[in-house]
Amino acid sequence: LELDTGEKHVLSASALVGRAPERRDGDTHLLLAWPDLGRTLSKTHALIEWSGSVLWVTDLSSTNGTVIVSPSDDRQLLAPGVRAAAAIGWTIAFADRSMRILPGPGASAA
Repeated sequence: LELDTGEKHVLSASALVGRAPERRDGDTHLLLAWPDLGRTLSKTHALIEWSGSVLWVTDLSSTNGTVIVSPSDDRQLLAPGVRAAAAIGWTIAFADRSMRILPGPGASAA
């Protein structure tokens, strides 16, 4: 994953994304804290889960929403609590922040 800051992360497990994400009882997700001075990101904004070829994205009832954007610029606003699939080459917009899904080490873009 490449954040809009240029920072890159290799996702090997599910992660909670937000300004200061917190696990709920029993959660084992990684935490991806993303500084957001504009405070458009919710504290715990979304859950992302890599399946090997698809990144599943679930908006966690965020204040400003989550949108997945295909390489052809088709946009899908996510309903809170409903998983949606995005693939390598897609972008995920979390309010005013965004990340691109890049191939991981040893992977190729589909």
